[in-house]
Order: sequence, then C-alpha cells, then structure tokens
Amino acid sequence: MKLWNNSRIIGSFCFVFERTNSPNKKNDIRVGYFVIP
Repeated sequence: MKLWNNSRIIGSFCFVFERTNSPNKKNDIRVGYFVIP
C-alpha cells in the first residue's frame, strides 16, 4: 500500500510537471494512464 501511495504521488507530480512543461494531449493521456491505476 505504501508503494502504491508513493507511485500515485510521483505520478501526480509527473502529471503536473509534464502538463506545465509541455501541454501535449499524448503526454496527458500517457501520464493519466500511469496515475489512474
């Protein structure tokens, strides 16, 4: 559970970072896929 929480936190940060750096629909979908599971 801790690992999953860490993964979700990292995914959230990655999502914000990618969205701020390069707002691409492809990137959003890829990061979203990583964050949702």
